[in-house]
Amino acid sequence: RSISWLSSYLIFQTFNPILFRFHGPQAAGQMGMTLSLATAPASIGVAWLSTKIPVFGKYAALRDYAHLDRAWLLATFQSLVVVVCAYGCMAVFVAWLFVTRHPYASRILPPIALGLLAASYMIAHVIFCLTTYLRAHKEDPFYVLSGASAVLIAGSSLLLGRRYGAEGICVGLFTVNLVFVLPVAYSIFLRKRKLWRSTHTPAL
Repeated sequence: RSISWLSSYLIFQTFNPILFRFHGPQAAGQMGMTLSLATAPASIGVAWLSTKIPVFGKYAALRDYAHLDRAWLLATFQSLVVVVCAYGCMAVFVAWLFVTRHPYASRILPPIALGLLAASYMIAHVIFCLTTYLRAHKEDPFYVLSGASAVLIAGSSLLLGRRYGAEGICVGLFTVNLVFVLPVAYSIFLRKRKLWRSTHTPAL
């Protein structure tokens, strides 16, 4: 878990230094404010799902996969609804800032870049949902994926951010998450889930 957490932390710590180096303090400041804004809805979804983790762990320990799947699917659906609604509220707020030309609009990235960040965080939340299911079995098979994604995102941020600024970083983040991280994470989830069911018998 520590490797996965460290990889996620380091990913977002590369954005501001790159922007500061190649585009100045204003671009770095806008990215920092936008990241703070974009992470809030995702944090709500994570908190919502995290309260159910002990329940998942109990069912996994009992090998009661029917109840585990039911509880996980319900909690995942609820957290996704919360995240989507929260991002919807954020989108309305940001649109109001730019339509009214509020002074705060100049402190965040344009709506397109913010939208890409929001979409990246929603993908990340889906992956977090998959992670909670696997970690209920006292395993974290995503640690290699976390390290690989950190390298890819850092590389894309450097290449695209240097030339295209914050928008390039957001495009790179979204593309890596959608094209690489999500499919690989889902493949690992399906493989591990099938393996556990084939090697363990349900509890009586």
